[in-house]
Amino acid sequence: MEPKLGGILASRDFVYVSLGRKIEDSYFVCMCSTEWPEKEPKQDMVRVEVEEGSGLSFSPDPEHKTTRTLLRWVISMDMKIPLVPTLFLHQLHVEGCRQYVLCMRKYLSMRQELLLPAS
Repeated sequence: MEPKLGGILASRDFVYVSLGRKIEDSYFVCMCSTEWPEKEPKQDMVRVEVEEGSGLSFSPDPEHKTTRTLLRWVISMDMKIPLVPTLFLHQLHVEGCRQYVLCMRKYLSMRQELLLPAS
């Protein structure tokens, strides 16, 4: 899609590098934008920037170690959407992340039901 309304309506892409590590019982993934040969920004897209310090951590819930995982999701991106208040964009992003977690929880629950023998 060709950017319209000064870039408010546009296809977006991003190129980032990520690194994951396991430290004790937890997994950490950090990410940030990068440049890559032959992956230059395209004229018909807006390049999103993933800021340094963005990432995820997964650790066992201290109260339910074998059945629950704590997810910490720290992400800072410049979506390059002009004229839209940052607070509004943050609210949309938080809701998108919440919906992702809810859908993932539902998926994993259904998958677990399929893998467990019927009682």
